[in-house]
Amino acid sequence: MQVWNDYLWQLVIGQENKMKTLMVGTATLMQDLNPNFAYKMAGATIAAIPMLLVFMLFQRFFTNAITAGAVKE
Repeated sequence: MQVWNDYLWQLVIGQENKMKTLMVGTATLMQDLNPNFAYKMAGATIAAIPMLLVFMLFQRFFTNAITAGAVKE
């Protein structure tokens, strides 16, 4: 998660448009003078999909870990 949202390092390294990561590309959409909210929402949705998939696949492990730490013996 920390590397996924690491904005500054990705901005410095990826100078060309084809080398920009998803987070940097979404942030550059936010800086346009003429905002197109459809592109912004599409970029935000695509950026959120991998994290949602990981959570859905491992949801039972997350809940088991939370309940294991909350129960006293």
